[in-house]
Amino acid sequence: MKLTLKKLSHNARMSEETYCFSAVVCIDGVPAFEVLNRGHGGCDEHNPIGKGPDHAAHYAAMRAAVQRCEDYAASLPGEEFHGKTLKKDLDWLVADLVTEALREKHKAKFLKLRFLAVHILEGEELLTIKMKPGFTVTSDVIRQMAAKYPNGKILNTLPSNEAWEIAKKFY
Repeated sequence: MKLTLKKLSHNARMSEETYCFSAVVCIDGVPAFEVLNRGHGGCDEHNPIGKGPDHAAHYAAMRAAVQRCEDYAASLPGEEFHGKTLKKDLDWLVADLVTEALREKHKAKFLKLRFLAVHILEGEELLTIKMKPGFTVTSDVIRQMAAKYPNGKILNTLPSNEAWEIAKKFY
């Protein structure tokens, strides 16, 4: 079973203890039900996708799909946390999918590299310097930053996937 999200809408401003979002959960590419969380730390809510006079049938199909997903999540290995194994559930899987989608969004922005990015190894931090409109990162700028941060890695000089592997820890 492969779970994916479509139509993800995330509101970072409203997220307090959990993500504030809504999305459609797809099972093996087929839309199954809507999932949403209000961002206050509670469980996800599930709603049927279908509308119309046969609401009971849509609701029954949604409940069956949610149960299939819960059974699938329970079959996955748990996660170790402070010496205990935590069992996965549908909320966990959806949160992982939302996290991955948000990382992909940040990755797309990051890989445009409209700024200079330096990974400072000591202290593990990422320094980003936004470029003014019309200004580009030139080899002179890169040399200046390399001299200023001799122990840093200039991400602009790395292949994009390698640069993202370093940067994603900070997003």
